[in-house]
Amino acid sequence: MKKRTNKILLSVMTLVVTVALCACGGGKGGESSAESKNSSETTNADAESTAAGTPVKGGEVTVGIAQDLDSLDPHKMVYAGTSEVLFNVFEGLVKPDKSGDLVPAVASEYEVSEDAKEYTFTLRDGITFHDGTPVTVDDVKYSIDRYAEIQGESSAFSILDNVEVVDEKTVKVHLKEGNSEFLPYLTAAILPQSNEANFATDPIGTGPFKFVSFTPGQSFVVEAYDGYWNPELPYLDKVTFKIIADSDAIMTELQAGTLDVYQYLTGDQAATLTSGFNVIEGSINYVQGLFLNNDFEPFKDVRVRQAMNYAVDKDMINEFLFGGKSHIIGTNMIPAFSKYYNEETESVYTRDVEKAKELLAEAGYPDGFDLKISVPDNYAP
Repeated sequence: MKKRTNKILLSVMTLVVTVALCACGGGKGGESSAESKNSSETTNADAESTAAGTPVKGGEVTVGIAQDLDSLDPHKMVYAGTSEVLFNVFEGLVKPDKSGDLVPAVASEYEVSEDAKEYTFTLRDGITFHDGTPVTVDDVKYSIDRYAEIQGESSAFSILDNVEVVDEKTVKVHLKEGNSEFLPYLTAAILPQSNEANFATDPIGTGPFKFVSFTPGQSFVVEAYDGYWNPELPYLDKVTFKIIADSDAIMTELQAGTLDVYQYLTGDQAATLTSGFNVIEGSINYVQGLFLNNDFEPFKDVRVRQAMNYAVDKDMINEFLFGGKSHIIGTNMIPAFSKYYNEETESVYTRDVEKAKELLAEAGYPDGFDLKISVPDNYAP
């Protein structure tokens, strides 16, 4: 596998402010959740059922998103925002639940060999794609092979040896070397090979919602899939993801009632929404990080990397960007995922400017150095 050379300097988990109208007309439901990533499980019911915590079947909602989808092909998407939307349409052999645990999805069960070189999956009985065709082991093999090829040799799939079709219900993933942490990569979407020519225009998956339409820069619409393998889901009949890049327009639409749910409002924006709104603050694994390339001078020297960690004022960043409501962490995981979170990392680096200066001087940079920081091109200026 390719060795990781990046080091997290700062990771901050932000609070998500999700806003939903309490009184929705037109047959819409209105519960919001900090985890609207999966609309089938977290956006449901009306105001009364929200208060009672009991979901109600039926209705539709309009969810505001700030970023256009970069691809409808789940194997080629890059943006996290796209993943949050397509999560409702596609599933892998396994998928994460709201606690961060991986649970069977397209597969009904799985087994990992003692040496962690073989992952065996049993296909779920009766599972179908949104066009009504059965999901086959050949579709599973095709999907994993395709995703691995797209990800390339520099990805975790560099250790994939082959995908074996054992029988009509069983698929075995063989790795070149043991890796007990490979399961999360098998959340990759299972696609119908027969739809290969239309992956980017007519997406078909196995998720709780099926694709209806996509208008770039405007909306992505899905509706409930009646043949979903879990008969309890989804709750909603239809969800429209409305793409609104302008923050002022988002507030206008919330106040006008043309948006039912929106995430990532600032504290100031949420404070302006009073009567008629249900404002919920909740945590989400949304990490802001500054990563250092250890192969690049001067970061080859561990003392320089340590100095950067000591120099950054994380509390100031938290207060400036998130009103002090974020939880400062020392890793790229959040406390909500207690299974994976290491609380000890929070206190590894506390702000100590003098210590940072001392380390830089020891490394040969007593007067500091110039640093160029690059950010993703899809971030708003």
